[in-house]
Amino acid sequence: MAAGRLGALAITVDLNLGGAGGKHGPKQETAILTRLLELFDLYELSATWAAAEPAQSDAIGRIRETGAAHEIALLGESTWVGSEAGRPQFARQLERRMGAACGAGLSLSTLALCGARVPRDHYDLLVKHSVCVVRQSRAGARRALAALQPQSLRHGVWEAPPSATLPQRGAWFGTGAGAGRGAVRKAIAMSGFAQIILDVAGLAERDPRLQAVESVLRYAARAVGRGQLRMESLSRLAAEWMQPLPTTPARSILRAA
Repeated sequence: MAAGRLGALAITVDLNLGGAGGKHGPKQETAILTRLLELFDLYELSATWAAAEPAQSDAIGRIRETGAAHEIALLGESTWVGSEAGRPQFARQLERRMGAACGAGLSLSTLALCGARVPRDHYDLLVKHSVCVVRQSRAGARRALAALQPQSLRHGVWEAPPSATLPQRGAWFGTGAGAGRGAVRKAIAMSGFAQIILDVAGLAERDPRLQAVESVLRYAARAVGRGQLRMESLSRLAAEWMQPLPTTPARSILRAA
């Protein structure tokens, strides 16, 4: 990030309760979503919400009805993303899901990966559908407190790594509230970029009342209110990253005669 700029925080929400083998039904999904929307409204923050089928998702419909400045993203899972799934499967599924989203009036420019990775030779397919940023999969414990820099990949697509995930993976990591606040502090201190993933399926298991999420959102909102931090969607940040850095004209070292 350029000197003098505020640190930036992006929050992505993986709406993954309805996936294959999921343990949670529509009732719990509705309760979690309702509480999340209440918290984002309470603290006047926005997020990037990722669903596997955005055009068919009732949750996405509710998010759009709020009128808030939330971003909608496509959730990419290993069933159709990655080397094992293969390029033809990736191309077909991307075409179908992005086409359905467009037909539903959704403009998607972020692919949020969940347990998957896009091979480098598949990035041209993302560009074809105007995807400009790929949210990498969930952070491990060693990366939890890092404010990580985005990277420019092939074809002008940006990679946005996560700084922390709520809840943290592994039985002894806890809810992840401390890691989330640590990521915010790091972004402020370094005037850098931090991204926190809210894993809805994990939250339903380990923090159904969303106490850790509220703790992190409250902390971030205070930093925003003090002018120390800004909240942005991933697509907006990607648009900034694409801009060339300002240059300072070189000064001549020669003296006038």
